[in-house]
Amino acid sequence: MDRTPAQLAEVIHGRSDVELGPMRNYLSAVTNPDRTPVHEVGPAFTAPSVEMADVRVTVSLGWQDPQFLGTFDRTAATRMIQVAISARSTDSSAEEPDIKSRAVDLPVREQIAWVRVVLGDLADYAYRILNDMAQLRVRPAFFVVFVDPPTPRLAPSDFKWLLVCGGRRAYPEKLVPENRELHIYLRRHGDMINADLVPHPQAPAPEVWAFEFVPSSPPPSPTGSAEWVLTDRSPSRR
Repeated sequence: MDRTPAQLAEVIHGRSDVELGPMRNYLSAVTNPDRTPVHEVGPAFTAPSVEMADVRVTVSLGWQDPQFLGTFDRTAATRMIQVAISARSTDSSAEEPDIKSRAVDLPVREQIAWVRVVLGDLADYAYRILNDMAQLRVRPAFFVVFVDPPTPRLAPSDFKWLLVCGGRRAYPEKLVPENRELHIYLRRHGDMINADLVPHPQAPAPEVWAFEFVPSSPPPSPTGSAEWVLTDRSPSRR
């Protein structure tokens, strides 16, 4: 019987050859609202696959500001955490060097297991991004999770998935959460937030046309006569 991602994650957690310390420290910095985010390119590690013989898995971590990719509350300082997973054959019996290290497709359930090991509870909010390029050649698997530090959140409905992984077409596949309450919410409301409902508290203020009356000549004479001119004080013309 095939093991579930949760079962595979338990196996990975029990291994001594998987060093998660750098990953934990990196995530702690990215999800902390009081800390300046660390470099966008984060740590990575390589370890043997738990399901495929003679295959090594490489997991890398990073983060990005997603504001230009979709509609987010600008005061929330949303961060998009990215997990990339690739696998390569290490078959020493192969005669051709390029075959020895060829890229291979890792089962999706194992991909999700690695994501759960790295992200912990954040994985309940993660999305797996699929695109058409995977039909032509083996490519790394891409997963993302959004955080309004320190709280995870769902993606906006207008998010541009194509700009994350490339290709001509791309779409997200929501990971099934282990959190029962979140699972129920997703079944009732869907796995994305309607972009039209996202507030814009820091959106640019509408342009205001201001006018003021200023004298066109020296101060008025004792008789009180003076010529006044309407002056345009629009911000766009200052």
